[in-house]
Amino acid sequence: MLRKQLFTIALCFGFSVAFSQEVCRPQTMDELLQLIEQNNKDLKAGASQTEAFKWQARTENNLPDPEVTYSHLWGNKEGMGFTGEFIASQSFNFPTLYAQRNKLNESRFHSLDAQYAVSRQQILLQAQQACLDLIYLNQLQTLLDERLANAEALSRFYASQLEKGATNIIETNKIDLELLNARNEARQNEAARQAKLEELTALNGGVPVAFADTVYRSAWEYPSDFEAFRVEALASLPEMQALQSDQAAASRSVAVSKQQWLPNLTLGYRMNPSSGGDRYNGAATATTACWWAFRFPFSPTGGK
Repeated sequence: MLRKQLFTIALCFGFSVAFSQEVCRPQTMDELLQLIEQNNKDLKAGASQTEAFKWQARTENNLPDPEVTYSHLWGNKEGMGFTGEFIASQSFNFPTLYAQRNKLNESRFHSLDAQYAVSRQQILLQAQQACLDLIYLNQLQTLLDERLANAEALSRFYASQLEKGATNIIETNKIDLELLNARNEARQNEAARQAKLEELTALNGGVPVAFADTVYRSAWEYPSDFEAFRVEALASLPEMQALQSDQAAASRSVAVSKQQWLPNLTLGYRMNPSSGGDRYNGAATATTACWWAFRFPFSPTGGK
């Protein structure tokens, strides 16, 4: 009974190891780049961090928490009874400030998306370069394997001819030396292939990759109007978009800072109960004049 249980546990463990070591076998470079974009840990972390920054920016433009207070007061003489005060209020900034913050958040979101696009481009460019190197190494490995097979056949032939006395040891040693060189070059190229596969595995989030493509595929065509192509390429460049988004966010930040002097407002409900049954209800309003916090006029250059 114990043996059966141990055998079952070992079998389950073997299956789990086998499934955990499943190898991705994309047929083309585009398929491999799509896998890396899905599995890359840096891209996953960057996407999560970008989303977290967006939520943080949204919360900065929320209303503050409402405030509820109640005061209960007793008289110092008998028969005076009590009186109370209940206030529920909500404070908020000047409305135009929220509009400016929304525009600032939109610029920040574009900047975060552009920064993520830059990281994505760098990782996929590294993966694409590794794929191109691997295609070359795969082609070279095919030639080296063929050379090695020919060298092994030639070595066997010369060994048989040496036994028959049809050749001498010098010629046989030359062929064996050629066989040794062919083996070393094939081994070195295979080591370079494995290094590239390990690099792609790391970019693929640790999921093993087997990429055996030997054909360079490209649908890109040289543009007829190079100047128009240059302008379009610069406009779509992630680095350029990130710089433009940062510039727009900085301008919006200046606009928000210039409106910080606007007063804060408070609206609420107020009620005063008393022991005699009388009760007073009404609205409560307040404003905060920003006289001391922004005493000096704002200047983007630092002047006052």
